[in-house]
Amino acid sequence: MAATYLYEKGIGSNIMLGAFEQEVSLLTEAAARRGIYTVGAAVSPAALGALYPALGPRRLVIGEELFAGGAEVTQNTMYQAGLKGQDLLRWLVAAGIILMAIFSFLELGVG
Repeated sequence: MAATYLYEKGIGSNIMLGAFEQEVSLLTEAAARRGIYTVGAAVSPAALGALYPALGPRRLVIGEELFAGGAEVTQNTMYQAGLKGQDLLRWLVAAGIILMAIFSFLELGVG
C-alpha cells in the first residue's frame, strides 16, 4: 500500500526511518521509479542491506546517526549537549579499556 501511494501520488521527497526488513526495498523501488528524493535508515541489518544499493552511502543513515537526527535537524542545544555527553563517555570508556589492557600487559594488577 505504501509503495503504491509513493508511486501514484505527487510526493517530492521521502524519509524512511524505522524497524524495517527487506520489504523496504519495495518503497525504495517505487520512489526511484518516480524520481523521488529518498533518505533512509533502519535498525535491521537486512533492511540496511536492502537500502544501501538503492540509496548509496550519502542518503543512508547507519548506526548511531539514526538516533542523532534530532540534533542535526533542529540544532537544539539540548540535543547537542546530549551528543557531546555521549561522545565524552565513549572516549572515557575507550581510555579505560586501553589503560586496563596496558596494566594487564605490564602485570601491574588492578583490583
